[in-house]
Parts: sequence; structure tokens; C-alpha cells
Amino acid sequence: MSIELLGWIGGIFLSVCVFPQVYKTYREHSASGLSLWMLMLWWIGEVCTLAYVLYTNILVGDFQLPLIINYMVNIVMVIYLIYAKIRY
Repeated sequence: MSIELLGWIGGIFLSVCVFPQVYKTYREHSASGLSLWMLMLWWIGEVCTLAYVLYTNILVGDFQLPLIINYMVNIVMVIYLIYAKIRY
């Protein structure tokens, strides 16, 4: 198994972790069990880490797609959870 395949597997698993919570929130129209502060910190962490990965990848000239896709998916999912927390 190549190290890149390992990165893809890890990225997919990390991205998939958020889907059950997003589905439950969407289905129940409730985010009462989620802390807005936790969601905001999660979003800030994802954005900062994505910026770091992109910056260092540009410097090196090698793009780590598993990491980039993972952070982008998580950012979109967390934005939905923040929206749901405020809306519902």
C-alpha cells in the first residue's frame, strides 16, 4: 500500500465522520445538542489548517489532495451545522 493511498483512506474517514451529525441535524431540524462555540472553534481550526496546508503545499510544489479535500468537505459541513444551530 502506498503512503498516498493511506492519506486518501484517512482523509475519507475524517470527512465521513461529520456526515451522521449533518444528516441527523437535517432530519430532525434541531441542533440543540451542539454547542455554537464548539462549532465555531471547529470551523476556525479547519480553515486555519486548510490555509496552512495550501501555503506549505504551494511552497513545496506538491499538493496533498487528501488533506485539501478533507478540510474543504469539513468546512462546508461545519458551515451547515452552524447555520442549523442558528436557524433551528
